[in-house]
Amino acid sequence: MKTTFLLAGLTWVVLACNTNSNNGTATNDTSDHATHHEAGTGTKDQNQVNPVTATMTKMMHEMHGSKPTGNNDIDFAAMMLEHHKGAVEMSKVQLDKGNNAELKTFAEKVIADQNKEIGFMQDFMSKAPKATSPNSAAFQKALSQSMSAMMAANTTIYNDIDRDYAAQMVPHHQSAVDMAKAYLEYGKETSLTTLCQNIINSQTKEINWLKGWLDKNQK
Repeated sequence: MKTTFLLAGLTWVVLACNTNSNNGTATNDTSDHATHHEAGTGTKDQNQVNPVTATMTKMMHEMHGSKPTGNNDIDFAAMMLEHHKGAVEMSKVQLDKGNNAELKTFAEKVIADQNKEIGFMQDFMSKAPKATSPNSAAFQKALSQSMSAMMAANTTIYNDIDRDYAAQMVPHHQSAVDMAKAYLEYGKETSLTTLCQNIINSQTKEINWLKGWLDKNQK
């Protein structure tokens, strides 16, 4: 039986929680949000049999643990770094357990491309100035708003590695595109703006390819 996994909603909650923490306006313990999501939607049970959604949930926990520093460049790189790691881990699941040759080729490209960008972001964060950005609060709000637009985009769980990988990767890539657009509005670091343009261009194309693959492989 197909079930609904509210990926986009959780992504927005994660970023909203981080924003509240940064602005000092949180009224509840934000560490409970990811646990509450699992308990409230059956994700924990689903993950026991579905390594794709398990990997996605793990990524959400890692993103939740990335607390804002107030520096837009570092905060963006830290969030996107964990996001990229999630894509790599999901793609490794596809290579290990999936069957579709097209998706395996796609997954190999994702791993190569995003590992390269992970290396760049790790190096950037180790050298970046730590000064607080004057528009940090607005940037965190923009990140949150860019995710909230996806809350209605529920993802169906097929319990089939190939289709689940493609279906989960669509909103995963979309959130990366939206995060990149938010940085372009508030960030000025040239190397990061170049990264963001590359993310928007490449992952938008991949989203369209994945949607086409899903359309052709509905059972």
